[in-house]
Amino acid sequence: MRFDKRAAIRAIKVAAIVGPVLTLINQWEGMVGAAPLVIWKIILTFIVPFLVSYFSAIMAQRES
Repeated sequence: MRFDKRAAIRAIKVAAIVGPVLTLINQWEGMVGAAPLVIWKIILTFIVPFLVSYFSAIMAQRES
């Protein structure tokens, strides 16, 4: 498997949209000050959509 720049750019766009939405859902209490923010969870909230989008694009390319 080699790096695919187009898939990576698309995955970054997906993570930029999905990441903040999931962060608001999962860290709402922290955002409004009712609980502490958990930084590592916020980072993972952006990394997971990126990885899912990137690897699914790579797998779709391999199958076609």
